Order: sequence, then C-alpha cells, then structure tokens
Amino acid sequence: MIKNMKKIDLMFILLILAFALLYGTVIFNDSLWGDEAYTMLTIKNSFSEILEITARRCSSSTLLFYCQNFYFMFGVFGTSC
Repeated sequence: MIKNMKKIDLMFILLILAFALLYGTVIFNDSLWGDEAYTMLTIKNSFSEILEITARRCSSSTLLFYCQNFYFMFGVFGTSC
C-alpha cells in the first residue's frame, strides 16, 4: 500500500514538473494565438462592421467594442499588428 502511494506521488510530481516545463516554454513567447489574432483584426473595423461580423459569427460584440475602445485609446503593446 505504501509503495503504491509513493508511485502515485512520484507520478504526480513528474506530471507537475512536465507541465511546468512545457508552460515555461510558452510563457515567454510573444506570438498571438488564433482567437487573439481574430479579435485584433476585428476591432480594426468600424462599429457597424463589427455588428455585422458578430451577427454572422455569434460572438460577443460588447467585448469587441471594449477592446476597440481600448485599442484606440492605448494602442497595441508588444504585438506586430
């Protein structure tokens, strides 16, 4: 019973270390993922175009309006859009 618990604990620790290693490789990457790239491309449109796009895609137009206002006030930091 104790040997079995030690194996489970060791496997759990190895799993956490593997996850931390994989996450560490992604955390310093400056690339945009698909959803973020789509949002950046969408908020560069006008308000009426955003309404048309969100009506076709069933996404949140309120979030895109907030992102668009933030983009126009502060710009984009750390991306190449």
